[in-house]
Amino acid sequence: TPFPRSNFLIRKPLDRGYANMTTATKNDPPMAAAKAKGNASDAAAAAAAVEKNSTQAPPLFDRSLFDKTVPVPALRVPAQVTAAMLRSMRGHTLDLPRTPAVIVDPKDPKSRLVLLSPGEFGGEEGAAAETKNSTATTAEFLNSLPDPARELAISSEAELTSHEIKLTYAHVSVEEALRKLLPPEIKELPSAFETVGHIAHLNLREELLPYSPIIGQVLLDKNPRLRVVVNKLASIQNEFRVFQMEVIAGKSNDTVAEVSQHGCRFGLDYAKVYWNSRLEAEHSRLVETEFKPGQVVVDAMAGVGPFAVPAAKFVENCTVFANDLNPESVRWLRENARRNKVANRVRASCCDARAFIRAFGGVDGDAWESVFGGEGGNGGKEEEKKAKSGDGAAPPPAAMRNPPAALTPPPPPPKTGLRYHHVVMNLPATAIEFLDAFGGSLSPELFGGGGKTLLPRVHAYCFEKAGEPPATTIARVEGFLGGAPHDAVVRLVRDVSPNKRMMCVSFTLPAEVALAAASSRKKNAVEVEEEEEEALRNK
Repeated sequence: TPFPRSNFLIRKPLDRGYANMTTATKNDPPMAAAKAKGNASDAAAAAAAVEKNSTQAPPLFDRSLFDKTVPVPALRVPAQVTAAMLRSMRGHTLDLPRTPAVIVDPKDPKSRLVLLSPGEFGGEEGAAAETKNSTATTAEFLNSLPDPARELAISSEAELTSHEIKLTYAHVSVEEALRKLLPPEIKELPSAFETVGHIAHLNLREELLPYSPIIGQVLLDKNPRLRVVVNKLASIQNEFRVFQMEVIAGKSNDTVAEVSQHGCRFGLDYAKVYWNSRLEAEHSRLVETEFKPGQVVVDAMAGVGPFAVPAAKFVENCTVFANDLNPESVRWLRENARRNKVANRVRASCCDARAFIRAFGGVDGDAWESVFGGEGGNGGKEEEKKAKSGDGAAPPPAAMRNPPAALTPPPPPPKTGLRYHHVVMNLPATAIEFLDAFGGSLSPELFGGGGKTLLPRVHAYCFEKAGEPPATTIARVEGFLGGAPHDAVVRLVRDVSPNKRMMCVSFTLPAEVALAAASSRKKNAVEVEEEEEEALRNK
């Protein structure tokens, strides 16, 4: 079944004694007055205001808590030398957002105050220190300036003074805001988050969960490009690779995002599909270094197309057959292929990865029928129909609702098989468990005589414990594949956590596994387990 919407939660703001803001018309003076006067337009406007007030959430914190006035040193100079003074004092003037470094002197309109760097703004001690600095004599201060600034200040008879500036919530960083808003016993603040279009994705520790609405709101306030903040509640535990999340700030239905990566634009619903922005470098590496012009790529666990779409777009004459079990991912995969003008080089399917892998070798007719059988190669599968129609799915972003003219996808592979060159298996949790699908799957006539140059190269992703040698990964691959992988290379993709790493193992399929009859090849781990279970049942 599609990803259950119940996995997408909304955390209500903490109860801090705010009154219910629902407002009845009879108790609303503007509305009552408008109705009494019979003014329809005023009544409509008042009704809109009432509706807005009745649905608007109360503020999570008082931003005036951050308001304070701080004295900073300033240099009073004639207006005509202001520009030259700024150039000569670069690096010494006030550098605060939304605060000018030069103002008109309140005491003399013909003069200007060049506000100087106040140093640390933190707390009353910092303010007191700046007040003390501002009382220093002009001569002492000028001696501390660089030569050009000092000479200009002396020649223009500049005078040291002080000026009070008002600091507000807008002047503090995320860390400074959270330090003030959260309890002092919380020492470790959230320091990083993943960005997916306008969505920020956090992994908050348990001690921070009660304060998640505040954390989310601060992130929205300090990052103008963000509209939604979500927090991951649990690790991925379903076949569609979608993690349980909650909206902690922003609109709960604003999860359809657009992401630019590797020269491509991807649309996706972050609440319904898998996406990881941290894998951009790996997507680029595989496309740029492994795939060659004219090759055929089989992407068995394609998601919304981060490998498939760039391969079709940037590798000359590259044809991609892409698949995912999640109908929502397949819908966005097709949309992304259209949006990037490669729909004629990407064919999308929605089925089990094992059947998809076996459908290309020209040996397993049942697998081909389940994936490509029926009119247009859609197989008549309900998941495929839903993926194509988008039933129950949110509409794409406005920028993606008018895609380029329709392009015809590549035809399905012949039932007698299609020689392909690469298989991508990006499902780190279980991808290598699908390697048994290659056993006896390739036609000897099509892939020929066991020559390595004719056999596909597999790129499978997996997780390993930190510190495990490459031999451990290769041994796991051999166990599920049923034979030793040829020319295996293990690469570190990224550190998931201090004790967990994501790896990519690339290898050429061994002929004795892929081409030999099942009776003469070594049994893989899945087959061994099935035989053991059968033996136990027969006892």
